[in-house]
Amino acid sequence: MKKLFSLLVCLILILGLSLNVAADSVKLDVTGNEKTVEKGDTVTLTLSVKESVKTASVALSIEHTSGLSVASCEITASDTKLKAFDKEKNNAVAAFEGEKDIKGELAVIKIKVDKSSSGKQSVDLLVKTNPKETGSAINVPIKIKGENSGNTDSQSSSSSSSKSEDTSSKSSNNTSSKDSSSKTEKNDEGINSDSNSDTTTVGTAKANHTKIQLMVAVCICIFVFLIIFMIILVSIKKKAKSENKEKTKDDKK
Repeated sequence: MKKLFSLLVCLILILGLSLNVAADSVKLDVTGNEKTVEKGDTVTLTLSVKESVKTASVALSIEHTSGLSVASCEITASDTKLKAFDKEKNNAVAAFEGEKDIKGELAVIKIKVDKSSSGKQSVDLLVKTNPKETGSAINVPIKIKGENSGNTDSQSSSSSSSKSEDTSSKSSNNTSSKDSSSKTEKNDEGINSDSNSDTTTVGTAKANHTKIQLMVAVCICIFVFLIIFMIILVSIKKKAKSENKEKTKDDKK
């Protein structure tokens, strides 16, 4: 019975750990990427934790598209005993004075936009509060001024040339400038919708990952209950056998 009891305790501990991993996900938020920047500029991102998480250390991994580079990264959470940043691997770590509840601003990351960058650019941030966990990730789109600036220049040149023309040419140039401005607005809306779709994709991936973890936890619960049921059946059978032996002994006497 002692062996069965120790086995049951081990299974309960495993179940508790699995439930902890399934439920412990850090909710992240990033600010600083709202404005559209020029090529060659530096974007300062502030990474924050929405809900309180208890941990003794934090690890931050940074991945980005080819048109960006990491200028610096610092974990700004308070009461850090040790912190470091590996610029080659784009990893930052910090250790606290024992376990600490972290909430609010966690880190400040500076991203450099290359002058030769083109297309959509984004940064992926992965935060781990436990080395055994998969961590929580967030995708941060970076808005860069590109081809839309050329349309603005053409609009200003067409408006300046229209001043020297007669009334009929002014009206035609005004209508063409309105059409080009509407096209520019549509392009901006398309860029914003693409960035929103990327964020939605990351959110659905997180939700699917959480569902998988919960399914694993449920399977482990079912397995533990089956083990307990088997132990009860074995104990009942042993009692029945012992009672039968006692009855046979009494009959012989």
